[in-house]
Amino acid sequence: RVLTADKDDDETVALNGEMHLDDLEDCVVLIEKPVAALRIRSVRRCVVVAYAVDGPAYVQGASGSTLRLRSRQLRIHESSHSDFYVHVASGPIVEDCHHLRFAKYALRWSHNYTDDKTDDKTSLPLLRPGAWRDVQDFKWL
Repeated sequence: RVLTADKDDDETVALNGEMHLDDLEDCVVLIEKPVAALRIRSVRRCVVVAYAVDGPAYVQGASGSTLRLRSRQLRIHESSHSDFYVHVASGPIVEDCHHLRFAKYALRWSHNYTDDKTDDKTSLPLLRPGAWRDVQDFKWL
């Protein structure tokens, strides 16, 4: 099952530009346009690819999944056995997680958006190239 989420789609994106993915299993989700925030809860054996999240991305209960996310902040809770390919402004924050792997977001999108808020060069200017390595486990702080 493949879901392509569009920012203009009323069924997948709230009025404030947030996207919520809830209780998904064995599927692929492509978020092709920037969203204000992304909340992912209870995804099992899924692939989630997000072009850009202008604010925070929050993941809870991911298992056996692959997530490719570009966001200002990434918080991950109660997740396991998943791979995260990320481009973030600050290191990912994890809590109550195990067997997670992190790497840089190395995916190129073939489209460009004309709105300066969604252009690759201006949408997420504060992202740090190596921040994906700075994973912080809040359970241990």
